[in-house]
Amino acid sequence: MASNAVDPVRKHNRDVWLKIVAPVLLPVIGLIGLCVALIIAVATDAIEPVQVNIVMSVVSTLCLAIPLSLLCLGGCAVMILVAYSGSWGYKHVRTPIRAVRRLTDTITAQTKQQAPKIARPTMALNTHITRVEHSLRHWIAPVETSGRKDSYDESSE
Repeated sequence: MASNAVDPVRKHNRDVWLKIVAPVLLPVIGLIGLCVALIIAVATDAIEPVQVNIVMSVVSTLCLAIPLSLLCLGGCAVMILVAYSGSWGYKHVRTPIRAVRRLTDTITAQTKQQAPKIARPTMALNTHITRVEHSLRHWIAPVETSGRKDSYDESSE
């Protein structure tokens, strides 16, 4: 190993401090320092209570904004996980979905081909039943000659 190469563990520890701990720790130290400075300034009568009220309203806003921003980061992380898991899920479900889609296309095509073959005998049976019903109706009770015609009557009696 070369002497100028950085140890990966030391590099990781340095990156953790510089990229994670320092950005969180420095604002906290600054906020505590501001509060201590305000306490000292009020104790020595260097600032008025109204000025303390204004500064503390800004500080309280920061104290609310920082946790809320951290909560938003948590929500963003959750959304990233949901998006990743969604893409992972689709990757594993894509093949069965395509197979089902091909099967339904095949069934649709076969149904379009078979429907006339099934419908013709059914329509013929319906026609025969209608003729028998019409004949029976005329045998049992003759059609009145009042001029009224039913929609299913075929004759012009």
